[in-house]
Amino acid sequence: MSQQNEITYRQAIQRVVSELTGPISMDEFVRRVLEIRPSKAKNPRQAITQNLWGYDGEILTRPNRNTVVPLHVVMPGVRFRWTLSKTEVKKGGLILMPTFLGYLPRRANLGPSLLLTDERGKKIKTRETTLQVDFRENIEKLAAEISIPLNEIPAAFPPVSFPFLEMARWMRAHRVEEGDSILFTIVEWGENHRVFQIAHEPYAQTKSRLDHILEQTHRMESVLFDMLEHEHDELLWVRQAIPRMHVILDGPRDLPGLHWSAAVLARKRMAFDYTFIFYLDSRRGLGMLGTESVLDLYKDAEAPEETNRVLRFKVWYRHQKSLWKRIEIRADQTFYRLDRIIRRAFGYDPTDHLGGFWKRVRRNETNRFRKIPVGVVYPFSLSPEPTDINDRTLSELRLEVGDRLLYVYDFGDWLEHVLELEAIEEPEPKVTYPRVLPKPRGRGRKRAS
Repeated sequence: MSQQNEITYRQAIQRVVSELTGPISMDEFVRRVLEIRPSKAKNPRQAITQNLWGYDGEILTRPNRNTVVPLHVVMPGVRFRWTLSKTEVKKGGLILMPTFLGYLPRRANLGPSLLLTDERGKKIKTRETTLQVDFRENIEKLAAEISIPLNEIPAAFPPVSFPFLEMARWMRAHRVEEGDSILFTIVEWGENHRVFQIAHEPYAQTKSRLDHILEQTHRMESVLFDMLEHEHDELLWVRQAIPRMHVILDGPRDLPGLHWSAAVLARKRMAFDYTFIFYLDSRRGLGMLGTESVLDLYKDAEAPEETNRVLRFKVWYRHQKSLWKRIEIRADQTFYRLDRIIRRAFGYDPTDHLGGFWKRVRRNETNRFRKIPVGVVYPFSLSPEPTDINDRTLSELRLEVGDRLLYVYDFGDWLEHVLELEAIEEPEPKVTYPRVLPKPRGRGRKRAS
């Protein structure tokens, strides 16, 4: 067997990436890989694409399906910021997560993997140790930077022993204080090692640049949210997402915004853990908040005006759209009442089986949707379960015309219905709500003139 045939797809991919000097089309990338590692497979492109996944965020990224970008070329010069917590200043070092989350090799051995230099390029003396960290402190700091009340952000992280990079001598020399920032510039991005140049920015200097910093932060948030909207499984791998975000932003190589972890929280649309970025109102995000329902995201918000207005829904059985009803209910009435009127309209047992509601949200400008859990209605009695929404009102969901809900009757048979909000109107006098509206009669045939 020739040496050429002994080369694997992964080795061929590594060689091609190492030789790249800039972005390349996927077609050209596949051609170069096949030159090194010929294949008789019916679909060699698919085999190459599958092997690319393991290198995404490590040596390459794919800002779109048709482009491969070598990270060793584009990441040097990229800058990011970390704002120091009280613990970090007191202990004289950096908590590695989430400071370097998304910036280090996947299986980093910090000794040979991470090198810090000062602004003159001189190596900074560091020592790896561990530190018991209450992540709440970091979340508290990030929340303060973007003016989010602490009770509105996910913070269900237990104290954890994290790798800690001690660099007390450098921090003392720069008289670093809590709230100051360290600005990182990526000098070298290798598959198994990374070099960062660091600079100290006092809080007063950060504050004078805050408008620009927040603008950059919101740019990052928008890019990450758009990436999340296009993910099939509604999860972004942090190690893939952060390099891709910087490539899409083409830097930034000027003054960086806040750390990406603060950007994720900035508009209260996303949350993150040490592996994934995800929707805040997803099952995973709600779990971090310690709640089962999207209703609880709004419970501390100011109540909407005129909650007694009437919501008119068109409701149809999902698998037979011709089977539909039109229902009206006041916004200040409960999901229990909505469940009851749907059962009546479709002839379901009013005293048996659970009912459940989800909000249906369009993902980006596509025809794909995601389902946000609203909760479960218990027809036989009020339940202490956390999913219980018997007494919760529709006004809490902040619905707008065009919004859609999903309703399921009987979780065993799973009879699924779609509710589309057609109108929000004033209640009619002497009308009892909720009610099922009669279907309009057909016009019949026109008479011959």
